[in-house]
Amino acid sequence: MRKLTDRRVNIMIGTAGHIDHGKTELTRLLTGCDTDRLPEEKARGMSIDLGFAPWHASRERLVGIVDVPGHEGFIRNMVAGVTAIDIVLLVVAADDGVMPQTIEHLSIVELLGVDCGLVALTKVDLVDETQRELVADQVRELTQGTFLEGAAICPVSAKTGEGFDAFWHTLRELVESREPRATSGLFRLPVERRFVQRGRGTVVTGIPVSGEVRVGDTLELLPAGLKGRVRALECYKMEDDRARAGECVALNIADLSAEDVQRGDVLCEPGYYEPTRLVAARLHLLRTAAEPLRSRTAIRFHCGTAETMGRVVLLDQDQLPPGAEGLVELHLEAPTVVAPGDRYVLRLHSPVVTIGGGRVIGTHRRRLRRYQDGALADLRTAEATLAAPAERVHQALATAGERGASAADLAHSTLLSPRELPALMEALVAAGRAVPVQEGRRLLAAEAFDALAARLRETLADLHHREPHRAGMPLLALRQALATEQPVFDALLAQEAAAGRVRVAGEVVALAEHHVALDPEQERLLAAAEQAFLAQPFQTPAAEELAAMLRADARQVERLLTVLRERGALVEVEPGLFFHRDAIARAQELLVAELQRRAELLSPEFRDLLGTTRKWAIPLLDYFDRQGVTVRLNGKRVLKRKVE
Repeated sequence: MRKLTDRRVNIMIGTAGHIDHGKTELTRLLTGCDTDRLPEEKARGMSIDLGFAPWHASRERLVGIVDVPGHEGFIRNMVAGVTAIDIVLLVVAADDGVMPQTIEHLSIVELLGVDCGLVALTKVDLVDETQRELVADQVRELTQGTFLEGAAICPVSAKTGEGFDAFWHTLRELVESREPRATSGLFRLPVERRFVQRGRGTVVTGIPVSGEVRVGDTLELLPAGLKGRVRALECYKMEDDRARAGECVALNIADLSAEDVQRGDVLCEPGYYEPTRLVAARLHLLRTAAEPLRSRTAIRFHCGTAETMGRVVLLDQDQLPPGAEGLVELHLEAPTVVAPGDRYVLRLHSPVVTIGGGRVIGTHRRRLRRYQDGALADLRTAEATLAAPAERVHQALATAGERGASAADLAHSTLLSPRELPALMEALVAAGRAVPVQEGRRLLAAEAFDALAARLRETLADLHHREPHRAGMPLLALRQALATEQPVFDALLAQEAAAGRVRVAGEVVALAEHHVALDPEQERLLAAAEQAFLAQPFQTPAAEELAAMLRADARQVERLLTVLRERGALVEVEPGLFFHRDAIARAQELLVAELQRRAELLSPEFRDLLGTTRKWAIPLLDYFDRQGVTVRLNGKRVLKRKVE
C-alpha cells in the first residue's frame, strides 16, 4: 500500500474575492468539505477564519485548498491564508460583479508573488446571459496588466452545478501544468492556529513555506525561543511521517503548551532564524494608493501569518508615488521572524487599507541610514541574489572576507539548508569563484583570497626593500602580519608557492625573485660569527659578547644572527640563545645514545655530558622536549618513543 506522501502534490490553491461571492460553497463543491468550522461562521453564514481542505484533482494528485474570508474586517486572516498559495481562484459573483474586496484581494495575491490562477464567475443561476457578459467584462478590465490577464473565466453555479465540470477540468489543467513547490531550504512553518487534542496535547497547524519536517524532529518556536519535538503529524487530516513546504500540516508537538503558541509565531529548524524588528525590503506602492507614501508612515506589516505594527522608512527617496517602488526599512514594534525572499503586504495603520508590499531582502540589528550609498549598494546586491542560491552563497563568502566560511557558517548567514550547501560550494569552486581551504570544509570568495595573496606579496616586498640582507620572513611572523587563520594561511602559501611567486625554505618565506644582498664586509662578518658558534658549540656567545668579538655594533650583530638563523646555520632554542645546527645535531646524538644506554638522565648529567654549564644545558633539554625527542618524568629525561 502506498503512503499518503506518494499521492500528495505540494501545490496549494487559495480562494480570493469579496464576501458572499461563493468561495466557501465552491470549495465545498470541489472537496466535499465544509471549511467553515467555527460556530460563529455557521451562525453568521460567512467565513471569518481560514479553512483548509484536500482536493483530489485526480487519483494521482492530491492538492490543498485554503478558503479565505472575504469580509474587509478579516483581511489579516485572508493575508495569512494566501501567503503560501501557488494558484489563486478569484471568485466573482455574477449578480454582484467586481466589488471592493475583489480588487483588494487581487492586489494582495499579486503583491505576494502569485502568478497563476483562474476566475470563477459564480451564482450564474441568478442572472441572465447579458449580466454574465457584463461581469465578465468587468473581470477582464480588472485583471488587465495583472498575472490574471487572459486567464480563464469559468461560469459556475454551486447551487445547480451548471458549468462545474468545465470549471473542474480547467482548474485541474492549471494544477497539472504547475510544478510542485520546492522543498529545499530550512523548515519553517508560520503558525495558522493551535489547539489541544485530547490524548495528544498541543497541535499546531499551518502551511510550511520551506523545507520538510519528519516525526521525531525537534523544532524551535519563535519568537519565544522554546523547543518541542514532533510527536506526530497529519496532512489534510491523514497521518504520515513527513510533511513538506506547500502542504496543509498539523503537527502534534511535545514539550509545548497551547498557551505558548500564537498565530504569527513560527516553528522552524532550531538555531538558524532570529526574530527581528528591522526588515530591509523592496516596496511596491499600489497604483490605487490615495497619496504618495512618506517616510515614517505608520503601517501594518503582514508576512506569513504575522501582523505587526510598525513604521516604514524610505531609504532611497523622499516619498514614494503611487505605482512606484523603492528600498525601505521597516521598523517593527514586535520581534518578527522573516527570511530573505519572503513576500509581505503593507496596510496603513489608519485607515486600514492595503497600500503595497514586496519582498524581504534581509534583516539587521542596527538601523540603516537613509541615502547611504554603501548600504544601498549592499541591499541591491543582496536583492539580486534572492532567486539564485549560488549567488547568495557567493555574496555571503564575499561578506565573510578573508576569514572565509564553512558550510555551517553559510547555513546561518544564507538560511539555506546544510543539505544543499555542499553542491553549491562545489559549483562555486569549479567556476573559480571560491577557493577551498581545510580540505574543502571552508571556502573563501576568490576575490578575498586574491586580495589576501596580494597582501602577502606586498608584505614580503616591503621586508625585502627594508632589509635586503634577510632571507625572508618567518612563517609565524608572516601569518601574524596578515592576521589570518592557519588553514587559510596554509592554502594561501601553497597556492603562491605552486604558482612560483614565493619561495619557502624551512621556516622562512620570500618572494621567488628575492636574493640576499650582502657586501664583502658583511659576508666576512657573517663567516666570523658562524665560526664563533662552531668554536664554542655548547657555550655559545650572547649577542653583546659576539659584538665585542667581531668589533661590530649591536644592530649589525642582530642582522647577522637573523641571516644565520634564516639560512638555517643557527637555531634559536629560546629568545636570544642560539646554537649552531651542527652543535644541536651533536647534542641530540649524545643525548639519545646516553638514554638508550641508561634509559633516564638527570639534567646535571646532561650538562656534564656536553661539558657545559646549566645556563646552556637546561635550554637545550627544554628544546629537545619541544621537538619530541625527550619527555620529562619525575625530574628526569627519558626518550619519548620509549614512553609512547
